[in-house]
Amino acid sequence: MAAILDDASVVISIALQHDIPARALAKSIARIPESLDSPATKAASVIGAAIDLIIACEASAKLN
Repeated sequence: MAAILDDASVVISIALQHDIPARALAKSIARIPESLDSPATKAASVIGAAIDLIIACEASAKLN
């Protein structure tokens, strides 16, 4: 599992360095619903959660 997360981190880093928007990456990851009757919006993995965090940091930086 550690190797998978390491590799995923490298792929995300390279994608971002080559101007692939984090939002584009986020559209491609698995999502799960917050509850049974809600749409699938929550990241289904730690990789997705990391990408969501990057998006939140980018949005916060734009506000400041």
